[in-house]
Amino acid sequence: MITKELTTVLLEILEEDYLISSDRLKEEYWDMPLTGKHFRLSGFELAALVLEFEKRTGIMIDINEKPMYALASINDILKSISQGEFATNN
Repeated sequence: MITKELTTVLLEILEEDYLISSDRLKEEYWDMPLTGKHFRLSGFELAALVLEFEKRTGIMIDINEKPMYALASINDILKSISQGEFATNN
């Protein structure tokens, strides 16, 4: 199960580090690609987002087991966490 805290961390990174307004981070947009027209992140920024999330939470998303496009949206990232596709960073 995804905790509200992890969701908050992800949204804070997008808002604070990538300057995406809270209006654009509403749950109705969480299935939209982060590299698409709505969020406008580059592929590099998407990778950096995942790394920053790992750094702040201590949760490492196993990107060796899946292609990066499988983490294309906010919901995709959260789903990876909820399905246990991560390892705790000790």
